[in-house]
Amino acid sequence: MHGLVAIWLRDGWKRQDPRGSTNGTSAEFNLAREQLAWAADESLGEVDYPWLFAEPAQQVVDALRQAPAVSKAVLPQALSGK
Repeated sequence: MHGLVAIWLRDGWKRQDPRGSTNGTSAEFNLAREQLAWAADESLGEVDYPWLFAEPAQQVVDALRQAPAVSKAVLPQALSGK
């Protein structure tokens, strides 16, 4: 699971990948179009949710709090909408 951040600029929310450009990927900031470093790989079950969360998803928070260590957290397979 990986989370993006969103910032409000001019005409709306712009999603950004805090990992930035690495390993030959390009995540240059562009007001005209979104340019994330990596696309979700649906063949691996990855999902790019079309909404923004104002707060961390409660399912993720609960899973992390219940785990003895972050590396042992059993994260949800999907997230609920807004």
